[in-house]
Amino acid sequence: MPINRKLRKLTEDGVASSNTEPLGDKLLLEEFKILRGEIELRASEQRGMERNVILIAAAIYGFLLTPKGTIQVFDAPFSDLAWYLPPVFSFLALVRWKESVKMIEALAAYLMTVEERILPAGGWEVFLEKQRRKDHLPITSGWYAVFWIATVVGPLVVAYVRHPASIKDVTETAILIGVLASVAVGLFVVRTWKPAKEET
Repeated sequence: MPINRKLRKLTEDGVASSNTEPLGDKLLLEEFKILRGEIELRASEQRGMERNVILIAAAIYGFLLTPKGTIQVFDAPFSDLAWYLPPVFSFLALVRWKESVKMIEALAAYLMTVEERILPAGGWEVFLEKQRRKDHLPITSGWYAVFWIATVVGPLVVAYVRHPASIKDVTETAILIGVLASVAVGLFVVRTWKPAKEET
C-alpha cells in the first residue's frame, strides 16, 4: 500500500507539473479575451458619450429656444442658468472620457506584455505601440481636442453671452473665457498619459 500511494503521488505530481504551462497559457488567453472585451466596451462607451453630449445639448437648446409664455419672476433665474447646463454636462463627460482613455492605455500596456510572451513577433497591441512611437496612430488625436473644445467651450461662451455678469465689455470677456477654456480643454485632452515603468 505505501508503494502504491507513493507511485500515485508521483504520477499526480508529474501530470500536474506537465499541465502547469498549458494551464497558465490557457488562463492568459482567457484573461486576454476578457481584457480585450473591456477595451472594446470602453471604446464603445466613449463613442456613446460623444454622441450623448451632442444630443443632450441639442435637447436643452431646443427647450430654451422654444417660445414660451410669461415666465414667473421666481422661475426666471433658473431659465437663465439653464444655459450653463450643456457645458457642465460636456465637462463631466470629458472627465469620464479621459478616465476611460487612461484605463484603455493601461489595459493595452498589459495586453502587450501578454502578446510578447505568447507571440515572439507580437500582436495587435505591439503593432499599435510601434505606430504610436512613430506618431502615426496616437491615442488622442487633435480632432478629439477640437470636438471637446467645441462641446465644452462653445456652450460655455454661449451661456455667458446669454447671461453675462456685471461687466461692461461682454464681448472681450466672452473671448477671454473662450481662449482660456480652449487651452485648458486642449491640454486636458491631448496630454499623454503612460503607466509608470517598473523599477529595475
